Amino acid sequence: MKAQLTRSRKDRVIFGVCGGLAEYFGVDAVIIRLGFVVFTILEWPGILLYIILAIIIPEAEKEDITEKQTIDETIENLGEQLKISGEKLEEKVDEFGEELVTERPKRAMWLGTILILLGLFFLIDRLGFLWWLREDLFLPLVLILLGVWLLISYTRGGND
Repeated sequence: MKAQLTRSRKDRVIFGVCGGLAEYFGVDAVIIRLGFVVFTILEWPGILLYIILAIIIPEAEKEDITEKQTIDETIENLGEQLKISGEKLEEKVDEFGEELVTERPKRAMWLGTILILLGLFFLIDRLGFLWWLREDLFLPLVLILLGVWLLISYTRGGND
């Protein structure tokens, strides 16, 4: 075990918290990362805990600075990271928006067709004309057929 808990500088994905914990306890960092993911999925405060640890645990080479300096520096770094992430997200949204505008008519046509067909099915079913069709099998069959259609159109080059 390490003498002091610090955020790792060499084994880091975001702030080095998981890498630092792994170095401190002598385990693989992947196990610690999976633990945070599981905590988050199980609605435990995994992300909140990570952020708190990122703020209060000093970086490896900066062990001798005060806790207030560590917190101030970490919050400043967090702000910079959020700014960079926001800029990257904005670029991705712009790219997606351009793709959506070029693909919108085709997608809208297919979505409209699917909604009309589903509406017709439910209307006919409510009128009692499909008494022989089991409702519990309809939605899974529609999803399977839609998936098969998407796979076939993808393998043909996506021109459908």
